[in-house]
Amino acid sequence: MSRLLGGYTSADREEQHAQSEFLTTQNTMSGLEKDGWIMWRVGLLVVTLCATLSLAQFPRECVTPTGLQSGQCCPSPTGAAGDECGSTTGRGQCVAIAADNRRHGPQYPYAGRDDRERWPLRFFNRTCQCNGNFSGYNCGQCRHGLTGPNCDQRTSVVRRNIMQMSTAEKQAFVNSLDRAKRTVHPNLVICTRRYQEVFGPDGNTPQFENITIYNYFVWSHYYSVSKTYLGPGQTSFGGVDFSHEGPGFVTWHRFHLLQLERDMQDMLGNPAFALPYWNFAIGGSDCDICTDDLLGARSSFDISSISSNSVFSQWRVICESVEDYDTLGTVCNSSETSPIRRNPAGNVARPMVQRLPEPQDVLDCLELNAFDTPPYYSTSSESFRNTIEGYSAPQGMYDPVIRSLHNLAHLFLNGTGGQTHLSPNDPIFVLLHTFTDAIFDEWLSRHQPGEVVYPEENAPIGHNRRFNMVPFWPPVTNAEMFVPAPENLGYSYEVQWPARAYTLSEIITIAIVAAVLVVAVVGGVIACAVRAHSYRSAEALEPLLGETFRRYSEDDRRARPQLQAEDVPQVLLPVGLLVPEDTQANTLGGEPKHGNGLIVSGLPQVYTIYLGGIVSISSTSIFLIFSITRLLIARIQPSTNHLSNGREPQGPSPAQSYGASQTDYHNAEASFLGKTRVNKEDMLDCTRKTTESPALRMASTACSWLASLRFTPHTLANLRPMPLPPIMLIPRDWPGARVICTLEHKAGYKEQPH
Repeated sequence: MSRLLGGYTSADREEQHAQSEFLTTQNTMSGLEKDGWIMWRVGLLVVTLCATLSLAQFPRECVTPTGLQSGQCCPSPTGAAGDECGSTTGRGQCVAIAADNRRHGPQYPYAGRDDRERWPLRFFNRTCQCNGNFSGYNCGQCRHGLTGPNCDQRTSVVRRNIMQMSTAEKQAFVNSLDRAKRTVHPNLVICTRRYQEVFGPDGNTPQFENITIYNYFVWSHYYSVSKTYLGPGQTSFGGVDFSHEGPGFVTWHRFHLLQLERDMQDMLGNPAFALPYWNFAIGGSDCDICTDDLLGARSSFDISSISSNSVFSQWRVICESVEDYDTLGTVCNSSETSPIRRNPAGNVARPMVQRLPEPQDVLDCLELNAFDTPPYYSTSSESFRNTIEGYSAPQGMYDPVIRSLHNLAHLFLNGTGGQTHLSPNDPIFVLLHTFTDAIFDEWLSRHQPGEVVYPEENAPIGHNRRFNMVPFWPPVTNAEMFVPAPENLGYSYEVQWPARAYTLSEIITIAIVAAVLVVAVVGGVIACAVRAHSYRSAEALEPLLGETFRRYSEDDRRARPQLQAEDVPQVLLPVGLLVPEDTQANTLGGEPKHGNGLIVSGLPQVYTIYLGGIVSISSTSIFLIFSITRLLIARIQPSTNHLSNGREPQGPSPAQSYGASQTDYHNAEASFLGKTRVNKEDMLDCTRKTTESPALRMASTACSWLASLRFTPHTLANLRPMPLPPIMLIPRDWPGARVICTLEHKAGYKEQPH
């Protein structure tokens, strides 16, 4: 990158001198040699005219004197007259080209001096606008990611890490690149003069020529970064770049790669072909893809050359004659000159570019929220675009000394790949930029920014949202490439992004939380052990004669005395009361109205369970709370009709349920559980204890009411006691639930809002 990433070396100047000698030799050829050269090129042009149509810098059909003078480029996909852009089959129509006319940044101070301004209006003003899923300069192709005769079948390719490909896959890719370097592009020609001279010396010979598939990839990059020629005797203006130092950096290079990928798919006849990527964020000073089985190892004889064992040692560069372009106003042509130069980590004058970016640099870059920030240039701070391009530190702060990520990877190569106008000549460029695009696509996926974050105006010339990217044809805007690739462009990446390291504050926070949890667990274990020991000690002190046992001779069905209000312990006992909306709560001593239900616990060592959490609970109640909660969750919700509208619930009558035998009781419980027999572990054990304690009889009464869902108790006699949790938590939306009451002295009721 000569202008921004480093100047020419002495070796580069020698190569330019060799290029000048080559051009001189060409100019001094005899007339016969020139005639033969021209005939060969004309023959090649005739052959390529018969090829299938595709994307191009300009379509060959359009670069005739008539086509250029008319300013219209609307070919037919079938070649039939009157079928412009496939209009007869509904593929598209010929329309006027829309070019961005919004203000651009101050970096370019001229107007009308550069053919690339408001691209491509200097050359053409009408082109094909394709309908639906059709695409291409003549609407004869499908949009990216679609295929089939009607372009209605989705297709996608996966771009993978070249280091993780098999030996055969690596070799196939190398062979494909070499083939693209040597295969004349069947569908396009390139412009070799400025528009002012494009018609040739005689005014009737358009200055376009053929180029190979890969060299077109190189040429289009050069054309986007070349200086503005201001005329004879004037210094060309270098402060312009249509593909770097602005928001369009990521979108321009995305389409650049996409076009090469499609050209190679067509060349190979393999729509599944995908460009791999090079993960350059590995740190260190080793070029892991600089091996003879991949992109070429270092030569044993010249540290800046590629090993002769690599096919890439035979490649020659194009677009090297920068001085001629700047002083004579010429444009790069397809002439190949010197070999690729590369010396990874060899720039001893700049130690900071002797190492590749670190994995953490990628993660830091991905965390930046803003796509780009004013002035939308290489001086922007907190900008994802400027950071991935490499003019800011990975964390986003601009520093004129720093080169990171994309720029650092180029400079690390230290040769052809480190000079802007030449860099695509080194095939590492392809893999370096596919990884850059992978980072861009990951950022789009994580942040999902939308088109609105892309600056609509005031970006450097060529970089506004609606600017047609130079020199692509048919026109494509930056906005069209500012989309997630898998859903819109027909490709995705297979990338394992590095895990983010914990910060010091995060480590401290995790340590504190872990310590609190350990203390809580240890404290809980100690508390349980102490409570269990206390409980066993209390049981050991109880007199044996205090127990009451049933005699075999006693009548199991004898009546028990009625419970009176004064029998209630003179302590605060929590209760839960279900009151249908058409009834009122009564005192315990009176006859409850139809529909009332009382749930009471009089067990010792049982404490209140509040809605916000457990204050305290005895170990003997855990099983009971779990069982009742499980029954409520599993069974009550389907039976809410028992509580609606104040109607009498289905099943046995209150008198039957409360004065019935043990068998009838279990049948009532089974009715509550869905009229099926249930396992013992799913039932409340209402026969576990027998006692004359009034408080426990109150608990057994509540147990029976809950089990049968009967809310009209008439008697407290002949009921087997059953321990009950201290309070039942009733959902707010449970039909019939209205209040929660508290049983106080003498069992009086005190209503509280639900």
